[in-house]
Order: sequence, then C-alpha cells, then structure tokens
Amino acid sequence: MHVSLIAPKNEIIQLPVSICFCVPSGLEDIAREEIAEKLVQYPRLPPASKWITFPGLVQCSLQTSGLDINLKTDLCTQVRGIQFFSVEKMFLVVASLDVSEDEFQAKPADSTSGKIPWIEWLTSCITNCALESWIGAARILNAAGFCPGESSPEEILFRATFLRGDFKHPIANSQTMAGALGASVLSVSSNAKVKLENFEIEVLGCLIPGGSFAQLLLGFRLESYSATAEPISWRHRVISGRTSLRPTIAYCIARMANIQPGQVVLDPCCGVGTIPIEASLTCQPLAHFICGDIELDSIHNKANINITAAAPYSASVVAWNAKALPIRDQLVDIAITDLPWGMREGSFNMCAKLYPKLMKQLIRVVKKGSGKAYILTLDHQLLKHTLNTPWCQKAWKVCFVRDIRIGYQVKLFCLERTED
Repeated sequence: MHVSLIAPKNEIIQLPVSICFCVPSGLEDIAREEIAEKLVQYPRLPPASKWITFPGLVQCSLQTSGLDINLKTDLCTQVRGIQFFSVEKMFLVVASLDVSEDEFQAKPADSTSGKIPWIEWLTSCITNCALESWIGAARILNAAGFCPGESSPEEILFRATFLRGDFKHPIANSQTMAGALGASVLSVSSNAKVKLENFEIEVLGCLIPGGSFAQLLLGFRLESYSATAEPISWRHRVISGRTSLRPTIAYCIARMANIQPGQVVLDPCCGVGTIPIEASLTCQPLAHFICGDIELDSIHNKANINITAAAPYSASVVAWNAKALPIRDQLVDIAITDLPWGMREGSFNMCAKLYPKLMKQLIRVVKKGSGKAYILTLDHQLLKHTLNTPWCQKAWKVCFVRDIRIGYQVKLFCLERTED
C-alpha cells in the first residue's frame, strides 16, 4: 500500500508527540536536566508525561491527547526553536518497537549478494508500527513548514540516517541500515524521493541494544535542514583542531561543575578553547576563565581567534607549559580540562611525564577544601596510577568516575581538593 506524505490542514492526528534528543553518551542525566529546564520555560508547551533514557538518547513524551494537527504542529515548531546546548539532534518519534535481539543478530546473509535482507525487515517494521502514525508524523512536519518547497507539491525530498550507537554487527553498519531505512520509506510512500543533499525531511532510525530485546526507534528529524546551517561541532568556534572536544560534551561537563559568578575556572590544556568558550557562553558568563596550552599554533592561530570571535565576558588565553603553570597558589575554584592522549597528541611516554606534573600543579593552584577538578581522558589507567600515589591521595578525593562515549570510551574524573 502506498500513501502520501502531504497533509490535509485540519485533521485529527492520533500520533502522540514524543521527541527523542540525541545527547552525549554518558551525560544523559545532565542533558535531561537542561531539556526539562527549558521545556517548562514555554507555558504553551504541555507538560512531559514520560521520560525514557537510553545510551546517548533522552526521550520525552508530551501530553497531547485530543490535539488536532495544527496544535501538534505548533508544539513541534516551538520545540524546534529552543536552543538546547547539550543536544546533537532531535527527532519526532513515529514508533518505538521491541525487536528480539537474537532474531535480529541471526538474520542470514543473501547467498547471491552477500547482503543482509534489512530492507524487507525494516519495511515490515514500518508497516507493523501502525502506518497511520508514520504518515501522521510526516504530515505534522509538512504542515509545520519543514519542507522549504523546492520540490513539487507531489513529492518530498528526504534522506535516511541510521544512528547505530552502541549496537555492533559484523555486516550491518550505519550506511547499510540507512540504505535499508530509505528503501523502506520508498516502499510505503508514493511521493517520497531520495536526495542526500538539500533534502527537506530527514528520516531517522535508531537501534538500542539491551538484554534479550533491542529497541528500534523510527522518526523524523525536527531541525529543518539548511545548506548554510552551522554544524553543531562548530558551535561558537570558527577554527577547529584534530581532536577538538565536541561543544555538547564541553557544555555538559561545565553544567555539571555548577560554576558560580565570580569563580575562577582553569583549563590548563585548552587546545582551541572549546571548554572556556562553552562554559562562559552557555553556563556562567560572570565567572573568570583562564586557559592555556603549550602549542603556540593552538594558542595564537586557534584559541585566540575562537575566543575573540565568541567574545565571552571574561576569558584569558596564555601560552604556557602545564607542568609549570604561571598562576599563584590557591587561586582556582574549578579546573576543567580534556587532557592530551593518543598518538595524535603525543606518545604514551609524553603523557606519562605530563600527568603527574600537571596534577602537582593543580594541587598547588586549586583552592584547598572547596576546589574541584573535572578531567577527561582516554588514558584513564595512567591518570588512575597518578591519583593512587600517596601525595595525590592526600590532596585529592575522587568523587566519581564516569564513562563517556565520543566514538570510543573515555572517562571523566571528578576530583575534590582536600584540606591538605
């Protein structure tokens, strides 16, 4: 059966408005706080009736029973207009399905093509998830003006994207799943047309493993596409680096740190300046940020340019060696940094020499009894080894260690400065 994605104006759509936010994996609770905080600031938005958290995802269902398409369209338009600093992307959920993970993993390869028949499987999922919900969601987005009107009234240009997350499969990569999802949409829609660039609607799929069942989410991306839109990875920056921290992660860590007005915040290994920029512009503009790096290229040609362009209220960039910080004792309230690690930033031996000396510097400059440090690194064993030394155990209390996924697993250490 083929149906149209073009919406009549005044019809009742029974689809509940459920929105899924893609957020940094490992920081879902921080992202949910921001999302909930900003949603209640809009009195026209109905209250959230249900929250569900998955790895890298926060799903929020709004109370929309009995609302017609115009009101639901208005809700989606309002949510789309909110600036969420912790959110990578968000989509209107069409369906949430439980899929047997054993059955999914066991899909046989086609003996002639060597490909897994995901197209048939996903097509049946779309058909079985109540086709009116799928089409209803598309009509809500269409009525909300998500389509810029470049295509003819009879067609909608779309692209399919699949967010695989932590799901692992030897054959089913993100591209394969996205292709199957796009083919599935074409099989049930009479007016959909694939276009990978300058598309009007993005169809999203997400598979979340867990226990004996996996959760399959299907939906439409809420942000409207623009060829000139700034990618989230470039937010508040004009220059990026090889290993620049994503702004969403920097925001979540800064929010977790609960920076107060007048506090001094230090980033001893600032790179292109992402952490002080995000913390100042999105969390606490009345704090004083001091950051620096040993690489002159990062300081003069990247961090300085980014901070000048972003224009935070109070931020200073200095070229320094983190092994000997030019900062007076007991000055810093909070230290937040993404330590260098991996082959792109030097050798293991280089990091092994840096970490102990940097921790000694932080002991000296961070305030006793009240100061904190938030340290992100992939070389967590090296940092743990440093923290387990007698002199470090005396000066730092480990509050928690949190796993964060940025394509691979890193760890965030929250440390509290003792009175010693």
